[in-house]
Amino acid sequence: MPDRYLWARLTVYDDGAADVLDCDGRTHKFGDETAARAWLHEDEYSLLEHLTADGEVPSDLQAPVWA
Repeated sequence: MPDRYLWARLTVYDDGAADVLDCDGRTHKFGDETAARAWLHEDEYSLLEHLTADGEVPSDLQAPVWA
């Protein structure tokens, strides 16, 4: 397993718009959550729950918390 993970944060707003903060510190804006999730999928990001369930990452791995 890698000793370093690349994270992205998906934020969905009350109006349905979404943005993704990527591992390079860039924010990508989308019209809706579906478009944001499609972008994440294309960039080969996966949900932490899926990676944990598949045994690709340790089960005790916690996502970082941003203020």
